[in-house]
Amino acid sequence: MRKVQHQARKQHNYYRRLHGVPDLKESEELNRYAQAWAERLAKTGQFKHRSKSPYGENIYMSYNSNPNFKLNGKAPVDSWYSEIQYHNYNNNNFNPKTGHFTQVIWRGSRWLGTGVAKSPDGKIFVVSNYKPRGNMMGHFRENVPRPSSGGGTQQRKLG
Repeated sequence: MRKVQHQARKQHNYYRRLHGVPDLKESEELNRYAQAWAERLAKTGQFKHRSKSPYGENIYMSYNSNPNFKLNGKAPVDSWYSEIQYHNYNNNNFNPKTGHFTQVIWRGSRWLGTGVAKSPDGKIFVVSNYKPRGNMMGHFRENVPRPSSGGGTQQRKLG
């Protein structure tokens, strides 16, 4: 699990640097919080966000029938970041199509915790929590800057 957490943080910070925002630091408190929710999702088989969380949250699920399959921590972050193609930098409000991407990049978030759990039927759940939380209405323009140079190759021009 530590390897996945490290890979996830490294990939978050790779994308954040493309947008010129500060790196996220690892939080053991958030790791535990995220791990508890990942385990709950794996136990129940449900794929949903924690309600009333004080933190920002991204969730990811993968399935592999190979019992020896090991998830790479890059995959969830790459999936969340891929929503950049739908992001409109002129919009200052939340868009459900890009909420994972905007939380990954959110300038105001400083701390990250990630949890991973596998269900009995082979589903792998990944939860990342962010402090302070992102995706705050009316604050998108200052917290989700365009890629600064050469990044965001998946970006589609929306304005």
